[in-house]
Amino acid sequence: MTGLLAEADKANADFYRANLRAFAERMKEKQREWSAVSLRGRKYVAYHKYFEYLAAEFGFQLVGYIEPKPGIPPSGAHIEELIQTMKNAKTSGILVTPAYGLQEAEFLSAKTGVKVIVLPHDVGSMPGTGDWFSFMDKVITSLN
Repeated sequence: MTGLLAEADKANADFYRANLRAFAERMKEKQREWSAVSLRGRKYVAYHKYFEYLAAEFGFQLVGYIEPKPGIPPSGAHIEELIQTMKNAKTSGILVTPAYGLQEAEFLSAKTGVKVIVLPHDVGSMPGTGDWFSFMDKVITSLN
């Protein structure tokens, strides 16, 4: 991409290349920092299927979902089953975003004693998440 920008705007080509180098260097540094945080073996329940890539990248397990299917509210039977799953799995937290699932997660937390963890769903969706690096810092810090 930088090559295309440099070609299209030759007067600022050095600026684009310098920004790419700075970004790549910061990314390497942050990846080292984030990979030092061990989330392997932790188990979470999520409001819905939103955190699968994060779980795969950081090695934690999603043991259940509050919302059984996208857009379908959980039944009483589903909630009872989820409570039992959470107790058996020794769940580390209930993952929600600011936009979805907080009320349901707080109900489950009251029933199980498992903490609710509100994670940003996008850059800028929560205070202090104005760029990719601060977004990921917030996510990793919240899970740890």
